[in-house]
Amino acid sequence: MTVRPPRILDATAIVGFFHDNRRLFRLRQMADEGKLQLVFPTTAIAEAQAVIDHSFHSWYALIEGDNVRSVGLAEHAAIECGTWPGSLVVRHVAYEARAMRGVVVTCDRTLYKDYDLDVHVL
Repeated sequence: MTVRPPRILDATAIVGFFHDNRRLFRLRQMADEGKLQLVFPTTAIAEAQAVIDHSFHSWYALIEGDNVRSVGLAEHAAIECGTWPGSLVVRHVAYEARAMRGVVVTCDRTLYKDYDLDVHVL
């Protein structure tokens, strides 16, 4: 099996799950099959929830699984990315992508224009 870098989802991508984006469902299926890991930064979860306002049960189905995890903004990460460009969510996503050598999944590439990251645009 090929090991793929983890996919770090930003708020725009997370909202896409709740709007039935088929490419996102394929990523989730690949995670369920053990082919990759999906990472949900908690700041991105909060930002997406502000847009979609879904129940905890709807979220639970999305963010739970063997190859699916959420990551909080730890103190050391907050200090490191605190002065980076962009919103707190963008900085958190960028930090996790760098730390995990992952791929940012987003619907808006321009959010990461100031970063040298692998970005998958939906």
